[in-house]
Amino acid sequence: MIKTLLLFPALALPLSAQLRITEVMSNSNHSDTAANGDWFEITNTGSTAINIAGYSFDDDDRLAGASGGFPAYVLQSGASMIVLNDASDNTFRSLWNLDLPIRVIANAEISNFPGLGSAGDEVNLFNNSGGLVDRFTFGAATEGFSFAKYNDGQSVPGGLSSNGVLGAYESDDPSDDIASPGISSDVPAPLPPFFVMPFQTSVIAGSSLSASEYRVRSIDPNPGDTISLSLSNAPAWLSLISVSNGIGRFTGTPTNNDIGSH
Repeated sequence: MIKTLLLFPALALPLSAQLRITEVMSNSNHSDTAANGDWFEITNTGSTAINIAGYSFDDDDRLAGASGGFPAYVLQSGASMIVLNDASDNTFRSLWNLDLPIRVIANAEISNFPGLGSAGDEVNLFNNSGGLVDRFTFGAATEGFSFAKYNDGQSVPGGLSSNGVLGAYESDDPSDDIASPGISSDVPAPLPPFFVMPFQTSVIAGSSLSASEYRVRSIDPNPGDTISLSLSNAPAWLSLISVSNGIGRFTGTPTNNDIGSH
């Protein structure tokens, strides 16, 4: 018997697939006109450094090369860089107290900066062969707050940067922005839901709880999760009905025999 061994080459994603657009500022609140342009952040989420020479971007027109090619720069594994619609990065760096290793490509280093619409737009990143690397689609901006994503492409809770959360902070401009330029984050480890303490209350025997809004509310710090509520060691007359994700309502009618604490 003749046996044939078929060998299939392993397929690997191009290195550029490691790059993600992790933050977009489309409506800066800065009063300093030298640093109030649009900007976005690119993060190398892979394990290999990438030279971004010849890479380009566009808005929702989605045309490779629309910005002109980026200058040569090697973006290290785990590092982030900024593409800025201001003539120089000096004031931007100063207002954000950026570390020197964080690369900022100002618009003077490319031939065009397609504007990012504050009413909603896209950033499309292309490699030096014109292939789409990543796309960041965003809606209407809140002035002074950047849109942000985790390194895996999920939006952060609420979609916007929040001061003191996931590396976001205030810039030094009198009309400050909230963002985290040069800082990107992995999705945090899953955390258990926590309960918002409802109340301690008294119920008159024979009165139905459904006549009042006795509710319990829980919050899950992991975006997108569904919370299930249940009662344990509860008296037979007491029930918990789900109202919405993480919110439940107590129902039931206690009798004289149920007088006590539960």
